[in-house]
Amino acid sequence: MLTEEEVKAALPPALRSSVSASLMKTLQDIAADPDSADAIRENFITYSHVLKEGKYKVTDYVNAVRYVSFKNMGLTNQDAYAKTFPDRYKNLIGRGASPKEISAYVSLYHRGKLVNSIMDQTM
Repeated sequence: MLTEEEVKAALPPALRSSVSASLMKTLQDIAADPDSADAIRENFITYSHVLKEGKYKVTDYVNAVRYVSFKNMGLTNQDAYAKTFPDRYKNLIGRGASPKEISAYVSLYHRGKLVNSIMDQTM
């Protein structure tokens, strides 16, 4: 499990003040999944230099790291999106979004600059 000090140390100085109780709870929730917790924790620290290359929110970075980590575990784009954003995915399903519409949301996220910056670092 990451401590607040480890999270702050992994972030660029300008973003260290954005470490909040909410962010720490999100990270602890991620750690609750034993199948992916270690990979996501390591990736969170490993790819933190991506935050220096753009103006991203730490929560967006955490979500992008989760998504890329799930992709690296062999999940499809849609499965990685569903695991990264379970509430968003359930809302799409709940409102009767078509598979094509869901695919469009997933594709939009997959092609985002932050996700691609992190994916480039995995290569």
